[in-house]
Amino acid sequence: MIGKEIKGEKYITLPEVANILKKMEKEKDLTYEQKRALEHAKEFGKLGVTKARQLVSKLVELGIPENYAVMIVNNMPADEDDVKVILEDVKDLKASIYKQVADLVAEYM
Repeated sequence: MIGKEIKGEKYITLPEVANILKKMEKEKDLTYEQKRALEHAKEFGKLGVTKARQLVSKLVELGIPENYAVMIVNNMPADEDDVKVILEDVKDLKASIYKQVADLVAEYM
């Protein structure tokens, strides 16, 4: 086991992962896995921590479950078709939601 104990679970975006790992890096040397995770989060995280969390909140307000909202922020889909792929397992979504999500993501790009 890499960590010492599980303190809780929460869905977080790539910018938040990068932020946490950067703080840890200041305190101690990161393990190989943590360094790779930090590199990945830096490379693929497209927003800042604040904007990423704001976008997640707005997506949740639209009725998107938080775990899917985080997936959307982490992937920043370019159009409605990409949004449909991410949300294909979510039930009870109106057809208009895909365009709303794509438009919201475009605002943050």
